[in-house]
Amino acid sequence: MKKNLKTALIPLLALPLFVTSLYAQTPDIANDTGIKGVWQTEKKEDENRTAHVQISNCEDNAEQLCGKIIALEEPLDPETGKPKLDKKNPDETLRSRPIMGVLMLKGFNKEDANTYTGGTIYSPRTGKTYESKIRLTKEGILEVTGYVFFFSKTQTWTRVK
Repeated sequence: MKKNLKTALIPLLALPLFVTSLYAQTPDIANDTGIKGVWQTEKKEDENRTAHVQISNCEDNAEQLCGKIIALEEPLDPETGKPKLDKKNPDETLRSRPIMGVLMLKGFNKEDANTYTGGTIYSPRTGKTYESKIRLTKEGILEVTGYVFFFSKTQTWTRVK
């Protein structure tokens, strides 16, 4: 009887070790979610407004990251009193859509634990789209870099708590 009890207990005692070893083989969750979350964009010198961008897996490709505008410091157009629209979009059919909900970051591929490249960033302020890279610093700041030919500009975004 004691031998049967031991035989039954061994798999039960080994189960936590098995589960732990499976978890250790999965991707590092902390690194995968480090860039994901809500970020506040950098304030421009000539403006005092920011947006909140929700970064998560893209809906059409779970391997990539995308970022959607989910809040604006000044969500209403001062001229109309209505939600701000994507007025500068090069596609005239999109100029009547609200900026809230616009996919600002698209198609970022993981380069390493803290860097995603190969994506684009759209600026509703200018209506332009730029090649882009996003990188999470050790200090927890998100560096968002846009590229035009050989020139680049980096903004620092802070996590919204």
